[in-house]
Amino acid sequence: MKRADQDVLGSDEFLDVLEQAVLRGKQVAVELRDGTAFVDRITDLTAADGADVAVFEARGRIVVANIRTLSHLG
Repeated sequence: MKRADQDVLGSDEFLDVLEQAVLRGKQVAVELRDGTAFVDRITDLTAADGADVAVFEARGRIVVANIRTLSHLG
């Protein structure tokens, strides 16, 4: 899959991409809005204090609005 950019897709479609990542259970490459990049698995999507949150295996909870791009690996 090509890189999914939240600013291009919009938040609803980007959430669909994140849900696919949870279901696949495979690693994804992530770039945050602050430039941080990492590879991890998304284990859950949830909401906290009115914000969508992605739960990563190693990184923990990250607010979805802070994620710029995501690419499925393998």
